[in-house]
Amino acid sequence: MQTLTYFTLSFNKLTGSIPSSLSNLTNLGTIHLDRNRLSRSIPESFGHFRKVSRLYLSHNELSEKIPSSLGNMDFATIDLPRNKLFVDLSRNLLEFDILKVEFSKSLTWMDLNHNKIWGKLPVGLAAFEYFQVFNVSYNSLCRNIPVGAYLQKLDDKSFFIIVACVVLLLHPAKSSVCGRIRCFICVCSRTCMNNGFMGTSDPL
Repeated sequence: MQTLTYFTLSFNKLTGSIPSSLSNLTNLGTIHLDRNRLSRSIPESFGHFRKVSRLYLSHNELSEKIPSSLGNMDFATIDLPRNKLFVDLSRNLLEFDILKVEFSKSLTWMDLNHNKIWGKLPVGLAAFEYFQVFNVSYNSLCRNIPVGAYLQKLDDKSFFIIVACVVLLLHPAKSSVCGRIRCFICVCSRTCMNNGFMGTSDPL
């Protein structure tokens, strides 16, 4: 097994967690575990492969945070859509127009705070059923926060965070908000901070 370079078990009905021991196969270059029913987290050990450049884990039931160790890897391809992963890309120097990003509809947790992201939040985010946390604070976003069925169902006990526009009364010096905010947004569920949203936030 130590000489194995290509590992594929795609399009099966595998369940349970991904074994961390796969990282002991030091000659692996490609891993295909996509389109199964694998759950729990991506192993932290996956950031310690020596040669893996292509990792395919899409269309499973993976959850929890993407391990920070993956940042040590120089992937040519990393395929993660159609899971329920928590994505933490906060406090980097990422620069892009968020309107051009295609988010997975199964995403539950994403943290993009303290970057250099600009643009308007996609209206389609309002229809995402599984979002619990979406943190885009301390960026340069603008215009209105999208509203929709699933966002409106979130209550004060939810963990959903839009963290997008500054509430003028709290942070007047840091705000570039235009227009008015018709309701006070509860810090627990929809915190709005340090961006440039404009217009009116409808009652939720």
